[in-house]
Amino acid sequence: DVQFGLGVVSVRRALCQAGSRVYVSRPKSSVARVVELDKETIKVMRAHRNRQRRVFGGDLSDSWVFVDKDGQHLTPSKLSKTFCQLVERSGLPRIRMHDLRHTHASHLIMSGANIKVVQERLGHANANITLMTYTHLMPTTQRAAIETLAKSQPLLR
Repeated sequence: DVQFGLGVVSVRRALCQAGSRVYVSRPKSSVARVVELDKETIKVMRAHRNRQRRVFGGDLSDSWVFVDKDGQHLTPSKLSKTFCQLVERSGLPRIRMHDLRHTHASHLIMSGANIKVVQERLGHANANITLMTYTHLMPTTQRAAIETLAKSQPLLR
């Protein structure tokens, strides 16, 4: 649920698929979360919503972000298939849609984001899950931490 004025997405429901059965559920961790977005992403999301309004009209406040030509939600399998087709057409290396999530988390961690922030954005039940999944990205963190500490503390002699 995109809240344009606040610049956030509230993740409070998930569209799930088991075989041909599609259903709405709570997020995987069963906890709703709020994910802040940067201004450029909000701008792109707003343009997307405006295109949907022109095509479908009416109140779209409770509609899904990704819909088919009839305004119905895309099933998870259809969304993944469409994503893979777009990646293939682009000439980029083959990736799954879920890989974008890992890439985002990896970039956050490598840019020095607090692990708690990463955990909250991903919706992990606790920070240990995030740490166990992404620890391999932190081999140089100890060196950076000690160098930062050394710069900020007077030498004891």
